[in-house]
Amino acid sequence: MNQRLGRLLESFLGHVSHSRGQVLSLLSEHGVTADQGILLRHVREQPGEPLSSLAERMGLSLPSVSQMAERLVKLGYVTRREDPEDRRRKSLQVTPKASRFLTAFKKVRAEELALGSARLSEPTKQRLVSALEAALTELEGEPT
Repeated sequence: MNQRLGRLLESFLGHVSHSRGQVLSLLSEHGVTADQGILLRHVREQPGEPLSSLAERMGLSLPSVSQMAERLVKLGYVTRREDPEDRRRKSLQVTPKASRFLTAFKKVRAEELALGSARLSEPTKQRLVSALEAALTELEGEPT
């Protein structure tokens, strides 16, 4: 069942994502890669989380996440702090610039997905909305 769901979600997103390339343009305009955008989202959701935990959560190596973090620091999207008890441990916090970028990213992504879903019939849209609200309630506790 999980594999079928994964295939269906991937296929659905393939039909409704990037219909006008606005998300990709926004990433390019801000000099942020998709992986860096995901890292920013994780940092915003869990400020102060150690890089090692972020790497584990993203399924990437610590050196890879460290390189992404360094790039995001240079771009002004995050600040890096050392743990006062263990200077080897570093954590990230998003800056106001990153918050603005993430807000714009979420808006543009939602607009593209809505545009890509526009061809669906109203009854199908309503069933999809209900199913997604139920899924998000289980995953997050609250639909967004």
